[in-house]
This record gives sequence, structure tokens and C-alpha cells, in this order.
Amino acid sequence: MTSNLLAIFNLQGTLKGWPLRVVYLISILLISSVGLMLLLGFTAFPKYSLPIFPELTQQIKDLGVNPLVITGYGIVLEIITVLAFSLVGSLLMWNKPHDKLTLFAALTLIMFIPSFSTVYWEASNIYPQLDGLAHFMITLGLMLFLTFIYLFPDGCFSPTWSIWFWGGSLPGLISAIYIFSPSEETANPALFFTIIFVVYSIGFVFQKYRWAVSTPLQRQQTKLVLSGLMLGFGGFVFANIPSIFFPQIINTPSRMVVYILYYFTVYNSALQLMSIAFAVSMLKYRLWDIDALFNRTLVYAIVTILLGLGYAANVLLFGELLRLITGHDSKMAIALATLLITILFNPIRNQMQNFIDRQLYRRKYRAMQLLNEFSQTLQNEVDLDKLTIAVVELVNQMLLPAQVSLWLVAEKNGKIAPTDPLVTYFKNGAKTTELAHIALDSSALTALKNLGLTTIVPLVSQAELIGVINLAPANHEQNYSTEERRLLNELATKVAPSIRVAQLVRQQKKEAQVRERLNQEMRVAQQTQQTFLPKTPPVLAGWQMAAYYQPARAVGGDFYDFIFLPNGYIGLAIGDVTDKGVPAAMVMAATRMLLSAIAPQKSSPSETLAAVNSLLCPSIPKKMFVTCFYAILDPRTGQLRYTNAGHDSPYVQRNGSLIELEAVGMPLGLFPEASYQTLEITLLPGDMLLFYSDGLVEAHNSQREMFGFPRVEALLKQQKSNLIELLLTEQAKFTGEDWEQEDDITLVTVQRQK
Repeated sequence: MTSNLLAIFNLQGTLKGWPLRVVYLISILLISSVGLMLLLGFTAFPKYSLPIFPELTQQIKDLGVNPLVITGYGIVLEIITVLAFSLVGSLLMWNKPHDKLTLFAALTLIMFIPSFSTVYWEASNIYPQLDGLAHFMITLGLMLFLTFIYLFPDGCFSPTWSIWFWGGSLPGLISAIYIFSPSEETANPALFFTIIFVVYSIGFVFQKYRWAVSTPLQRQQTKLVLSGLMLGFGGFVFANIPSIFFPQIINTPSRMVVYILYYFTVYNSALQLMSIAFAVSMLKYRLWDIDALFNRTLVYAIVTILLGLGYAANVLLFGELLRLITGHDSKMAIALATLLITILFNPIRNQMQNFIDRQLYRRKYRAMQLLNEFSQTLQNEVDLDKLTIAVVELVNQMLLPAQVSLWLVAEKNGKIAPTDPLVTYFKNGAKTTELAHIALDSSALTALKNLGLTTIVPLVSQAELIGVINLAPANHEQNYSTEERRLLNELATKVAPSIRVAQLVRQQKKEAQVRERLNQEMRVAQQTQQTFLPKTPPVLAGWQMAAYYQPARAVGGDFYDFIFLPNGYIGLAIGDVTDKGVPAAMVMAATRMLLSAIAPQKSSPSETLAAVNSLLCPSIPKKMFVTCFYAILDPRTGQLRYTNAGHDSPYVQRNGSLIELEAVGMPLGLFPEASYQTLEITLLPGDMLLFYSDGLVEAHNSQREMFGFPRVEALLKQQKSNLIELLLTEQAKFTGEDWEQEDDITLVTVQRQK
């Protein structure tokens, strides 16, 4: 519940759209009501000579004192006070029409008028039907004043539990006005005064707490406003104490005259000083930026008035010249001259305004000029480091801050982590903000405050915070003005996309470097893998051997080998590791090394694969295995003993017919205790033996048809020589030019010559 209340009464940020229009409408209605009651109150003064104690009018006359003199003195002081509050409140509302706290402060100043204005009370006395409205407006003004004390200067309750003291004070405030105020039948002035005093004193206690925990900059900005609030409250206290608690000291007409003059003087002077404190705070510390106000009103109003006078003088002069030349007045000519001068009025006024900008506001004009020139840099610079340095230098030239830095949001080496609450805060559309106004548990925010920085400018691109510009004003007693904030926001709007582009360029360069490094590593791996495979097939009398190997990637999982064994035997091996790329290549290398090491020690193919399998199983990655066909050839007799560990069965072509060398066995790397069978065949002169991997038969064309075993068998039956070349040519025709190799392809042929 507390969090919901704090959210409702949070006056940080700005209002836009229909909520702002609703606030304006309510403000206009309330201010109009105040103005109407004041107007009616002034018309009531002829009937009430003394607005505070009208029953003493005759007694004062008996002293020889004219009551109108006292009344006039009070009216003059009150008019000054009302005008001061109205003027300062209006200037605040006009200067920052979207800021929540500023709007609330302006409305508080204007609505506080009924609570001190005796003229306002006169209206309710002479028009009883307006009594309810008068009480409501007075109550609202005092409630707004109390709320402002709790919320100032950052627009939220601090500490958060102070909202309960504020809420508990409201019933007391309402009862004081409606039950115990001096205008009620149940009046109890002492109790009324005591309740008001206690309610507002509690609020000032919390302001004292906020003062103690605030930064030096906040204290400089708010001390005049708080002093003014205390002064106004003190004026109320000291003006009312004599009549409420010491009535005996004003029990004679002469003393009453002195007290009335004292009351008017003390109360109105305190209130006037309170409004002056707000105005001086605006001027000196730019709490709500009087600089832009001065720019838009005083200087340009004078220029417009002077041009208007010049416009009128030129029209009259032109008419007089026509009269002297022609001897009579020409209304048509004067009308044309008027039209011409009217057309020239705005361009001349704009030129003079620009000239004044350059002369009286050189710093702002120079800042805008630098910002416009910087746009060209943003278009041409894509180096992130150079761009961030250029942004910092630009801010230094524009605003001359005591400190400035640019922090980027980054996973690594970034001053702001992507998970920092500050990132989410600024994603919601916040603009240039004072750090003191941000209440977040953020490590980045804490670091910024520790560095003495006071202002943060978010750099948002496509609803993503990419970085922040951090500043500390050159004069630590002043904050940045509205115009300076506008320049910073404009700079952020231009810079954020450029920094994002520079980040993407840097990221692409890094990715390109990584790709190049990986490509280089893959080339080395490919060269290394090639060294594992036989450079050339062995040359044996009466035999012709050939091999082809093409991985689907830079490195692959297929392998083949010719192993020289004791007694002149030759080991023939072909294998295929599941998966492709580097993992398969590493398993392939390990399998080939085991096979090369074990084969010379074993006499049969089955024993060789069983030994390789038992050593491979403990180390092979999960979900990977190796198919392998291994045979031992006796070149002298043509005897071929073979075994198979789940590989595609080789073919023997003999006189146009095919013999499939089938043998049963589990792939290597699955079961440590797997056993394999050894079979035997004798290759006759003219026989051709073909080893192949599934990359050949499982190649697909654009219609997703597979090359398949039947095509391989048909080609093998009709071919006598150059079988590998024929198979690759036919596969290329089948798959087409745009074919992307799906799997490693390995082919080995062994032919016994006639």
C-alpha cells in the first residue's frame, strides 16, 4: 500500500498529453475561483471598514483615527502580497509547463492566497452562499502547502514512511479549518492555532531531515525556498500569537489599532519575503531556469515594441511623404505601404533576434553552432574511441563543465552493466536528469555520485540505452538551465545512433578478426589432418590402388589408410566418424592412430578392431561413434581377410557382376566388449574392390532425391578403370552446380591387374 501511495504522489518527471491538459483545466478552474472571490472581496470593503475586527470600527473612530486609513494600509499590503504570489506562480507555470513539481509549486503558491487573504474572507461574509467554496479553497491551499513541504525539492516523500505523517496531518488540518477556525460557531482560536502549528512543524522536521542528508548542491538550490517557507510560517505564528494567547494586551481601542497595523505588517511582509525567496531562488540558482524566461520575455518584448514603434512611424512617414509629393492624401498608397511594412516586420524582427542571440547569448549561440558543425563529424566517424573522445570534447566546448565523461553499456569492460537498474530507468524515456532525483539501487549511479557528477544525459537508440554522458557544472552552486538541458538532449538524440553504428562497426571488425583467426586455424587443422592420411597409395606389383578424400567442411570425420604389416601384408582401412567438422576430425585422428599402432600387432582384422574399440570407448565423446571397415590383403595370393564395424559394405566387381563384402559388427566406441567376425575372399586378376563412405550414396539433388546404392552399383558394373573419376563426375551431374556438400566423401579402389 505504501508503494502505491508513493507512486501516486511522485512528482518526478514531466506530464504530456491528456494528463497535462486535465491538470491545466483543473488549475484554470481553481485559479479562476480564487480570482472571483478576491474580486468579490474587494467590492465588500465599503461595507466593512476593518476586515479583521469590523465590530471595533466605531471605537477606533472615537480615537480620532480614520478606519479607512488602516483599511487602505492593509489593502495595499495585501494587494502586493497577492500580486507577488500570483506573479511568481504564473512565471513558474509558464516557464516549465510540463514539469510535475514545478506545476505543483506554482499551483501551491496561487492556491495559498485564500489562506492568508482577509479580502477572501470578506467575500464569504457578504455572500454567505459562497462560504462552502471559501472553506474548500482555503483547505485546499493549506493542504497543497503542507504537501509541498513534504515533497520539496525532489518531488517524492523522503524518508518514504513520512507519507504516513503527512496523511495523519490532513484530518487535523481539516478539523482546524471547519471546526475551530475563528469564523466558525465552534471557534477555538487557541486550538486552531495549535493544530496548524503542530501540523506544519512536523512537515518542517522532515525537511530538516532531508536537508541533513542532501548534497551541498541541493542545499544551495533549496535553502532560499525553505527559508521562505519558514519565514511565511513564522509570519503566521507571530502575527496571531498576541490576539490568541495574550488578548489582554489588545483590550483597548488604541492597542487594537497598533495590533492591526502590526498584524498587517508582519504577516504580509513575511509572505512577501516568502515569494521573493522563490523568485531569487529562480534567479540565482536557476531552480526553475529564469534565464530562458528572461530571454523570451524581456529582451524580445523590447525588440518587438521598438519594431512596432518603428512600424507605426514608417507608416506615418510614408503617408506624409506622399502628401507632400502629391498634395493630397492617398488612402490606397498608405494601405499598400502598410501592407509592405507588415510583410517586412517579421523577417526584420527575426534578424534582430538572431543578432541579439549572438551578442547577449554568445555562449548559447556558440554551443548551438558547435552542435550543428558536429553533425558532419557524426556522419563520417565510425571509430568508437575517436567518436566518444569527440563527444566529450564537444560537451567541454559547449558548456564548460567541471567534469564530463561518457560511459557505455557493455557486458565486458563497460562502466554500466546491461543488468544495472539505470538501464531500465532510461529505457522508459527519461531525458537529461539530475542524479539527486534518481532513487535507484544502482552501482553505476553510486559510482557517478562518488565522482562528484551531478547530471546524466542518456544516450538511447531504438529504445535501448547504449551509454550516458555525465557532467558536473562548472559552478557547483548552479544547475544546468532549461536551454542547456535542451542542447544536451538534442546532442544525445544525434550522438546515440552514431555511437550505436560505431559499436556495430567495431563488433563486425572483431567478428571478422575472429573469423579470420578461425579460418587460419581451420587451414592449419586441414593441413594437419591431411598429414594423417596417406600422401599417395602404395605401389605394388600387379596391383593398382587409388584414393579420394573431400571433407564437407575444412576438416572432416572420414579417413582411410594403407598400413604396411609384417610378412608383406597390407592393411586396408576406411572409416567414418559421426558428425562433421572439428569434433569428428579429432575422433578420426585418434581412431586412425590407434588402428595404425595396433594393426601390426594383431594377426586378424577382428582382433585389430576389437582392440581399437576397447581403447576408444572410454575416451570418445558421448553420442559419437566410428564406423570402420578393415581388411588385410596378401598381395602375393590376392587373399583378403576382412571385418566390418558398421560401415557401408564394399563391393568387388568381377566380370561385370558385383560381390558385396558383408560382415556383421557394431560401430567402434559404443560397447567395450563388442566382438567382430573375420571373413575371407580371394581377389582374382581383373577384380576391382571399391571402398566408399556414405557421403557418396547420400548426396541429394535439388528435388531431394538421393544418389543411392543402385547408381553406384550400375556404374561399378560397367567400369573397368578410373572408377573414382566416373563416380565423382556422375554425382556432380546428379546434384547440380549449386549443390552444397552434405557429408564427407571418401573413395578407395584396389584393382588386381590381369
